[in-house]
Amino acid sequence: MNNISHSQREIVNNLLKIEHKNYAVTLGLIDTPTIHLERKELAEAISVVDRLSRNDQEFAKRVAILAIALSWEYSNKDYKDSLREIFITALTRMGIAPSTVLVDENYKNEGIYSPFSSYINKLSVIANQLKYEVNIHDKTYLLTDFQKSVWDSIDTNKIVCISAPTSAGKSFSIYLKIIQKLTQEYKKIVYVVPTISLVNQVTTDLSNLVKEFNINDAEIFTHIQEEPPEKYIYVLTQERAISGFSEKTHFENLDMLVVDEVQNIERVANDGDQRSKILYDFLKEIKHQTNTKRIILSGPRLKNVGNLGFDIFNEVSYEAETKVPPVVNITYSVSKFNGKFYFNQYSDISEEPNSIVIQHNEQIKGLGGTQYNDNFHSYLDFILGRISNKSNLIFSPTANQARKTAIYLSTNAHAKNIKQVESLAEYIAEFVHKDYDLVNLVRKGVAYHTGKLPLHIRSAIEESFSNGIINNIVCTTTLMQGVNFPASNIIVRNPYLFTKRMKNRENVKLSNYEFSNLRGRAGRLLKEFIGRTIVLDESSFEIEQENETLFEQTEKELSTGYGEYYEKFKENIDNSIENDTFVEDGKDKFLITYIRQTIYRHRENSYSRLKEVGINISKEQIQKNIEVLDSLNVPSAVIYNNRYWDPYDLEIIYKKLRSNILCKLPVNIWDRDVLD
Repeated sequence: MNNISHSQREIVNNLLKIEHKNYAVTLGLIDTPTIHLERKELAEAISVVDRLSRNDQEFAKRVAILAIALSWEYSNKDYKDSLREIFITALTRMGIAPSTVLVDENYKNEGIYSPFSSYINKLSVIANQLKYEVNIHDKTYLLTDFQKSVWDSIDTNKIVCISAPTSAGKSFSIYLKIIQKLTQEYKKIVYVVPTISLVNQVTTDLSNLVKEFNINDAEIFTHIQEEPPEKYIYVLTQERAISGFSEKTHFENLDMLVVDEVQNIERVANDGDQRSKILYDFLKEIKHQTNTKRIILSGPRLKNVGNLGFDIFNEVSYEAETKVPPVVNITYSVSKFNGKFYFNQYSDISEEPNSIVIQHNEQIKGLGGTQYNDNFHSYLDFILGRISNKSNLIFSPTANQARKTAIYLSTNAHAKNIKQVESLAEYIAEFVHKDYDLVNLVRKGVAYHTGKLPLHIRSAIEESFSNGIINNIVCTTTLMQGVNFPASNIIVRNPYLFTKRMKNRENVKLSNYEFSNLRGRAGRLLKEFIGRTIVLDESSFEIEQENETLFEQTEKELSTGYGEYYEKFKENIDNSIENDTFVEDGKDKFLITYIRQTIYRHRENSYSRLKEVGINISKEQIQKNIEVLDSLNVPSAVIYNNRYWDPYDLEIIYKKLRSNILCKLPVNIWDRDVLD
């Protein structure tokens, strides 16, 4: 451990071992009495908290938060009142004052702390809280140190790049700043997120704040309006946002642009990742065609995130970064070695994992496999049965498997909130169908959440889980896209995104970075100190890089542009562009399309636009391409509105439609031509 003494390390390791044994008991894996901290152990933990909470280094703060979390979790009720004052003082000193709601019921319910025994402690708490309070009109909000730094940085920097763990509350500080600016001079705000689920969540969150502050002259839209009002917030996916740059530019002037979950941009040069390309293209259009006062790029655990702003906008960016999550994340895994089963504990605080031999391993089945059969499902059901009083997210590799797993789990599940789940079941039956499988599932307190769900049903499931009506949800990778699912536990079998290995085909799986973000979803912010991930088969995970350890909190360094990919296929791409060749398919097809579309849209300026993203084509060749593209018969509006189609492909379709070789294409899903 960094920055802490040997004795402090021993005290913290002892707390982790107590948590480890107690959680093994909770899961029914060993037979020992639950351990509570004795007075001596609490005194040692308090000394660690007091010393490390005065240290400005982030690692020391993370250790202090861990010590507070585990001491509070495993102390007897008789000690809680004494611990309350000590921990409130330490948390406010570290700039994590909002978490004091977890140790003081009076503050949680009334907004006023229970009486302090020490007047000095009371003054210290007040002084530290004042540093992190922000005011919007007559309302005061208490932020963390990190949230306050984000709040302040937006006022003083054009471009702010944010990197923080999932539970750090970065979105909330951005919301508040948007509201403050709307009450002042800002009128045009665009907020970009990767999925429809996030569009709904952000829209709901901002709508509630707009109503709270009676900002009646601002409207929130989830689609671009032909004639927007004077003051608006657009909450858009990147696909909807890019449509603002066609023949007509909808974003000539913006007061604020927010791009959340920006880590997805790294896959821009991947052949099949269209969403990353769209987001990257949108940001480049913002750079060249929009006058924007403030730009905020945000994502989880990004290394050197400030470089991203410079790479895209060629301007120095402010980097707001923290590695201190208010919620402690602990990962548990089950493994087998030499005929014995082990229950292992991983924490980014400890240097080595802790291991306990599992005494009751009868239910552990399916290790090393990928198929979700009855044997594995009974193992999963056993684990969930031991934590049925908690909110649990179960990761599934596919949408179809999420549904099957939820159906299996429902056979032994029992909902606790009978009236609420019945109301939810009736809603689903009315707006989908009475025989829709989710109707009976939610009656058992179980559901699944995938991208295939109807949008209104997905939103209802999310809200029911957040409100504690449903305790168990089986999810796909939708879980990683920033949707706010406050879960006590994340349960994962393996990192695979398939249920059956295929020969001669890539068997896709989560990267360590993606799995790290998945684990970051464990723990309900301001509702509990500890979030736990349970890995049901440790053998399926691998270390990807040297000096990396299993289940560590992995960071991602973002790189953008097409340079590397262009160099890889340079000969084919240059030949196709030079000879005006029609390209039917291939790994270079998307980049040829990008080049031709860029030349068509930006003409002579396309030389600098292409060079900026790593593509070097001569000015002479660009001029020749302009002449060829100008000779196409397909209307320019068609090319502008279909930027991810090769203009040559559009020309072929257009000519065939004009010659009646192709039948009329449907324009929406209700068109009768769809049936043909």
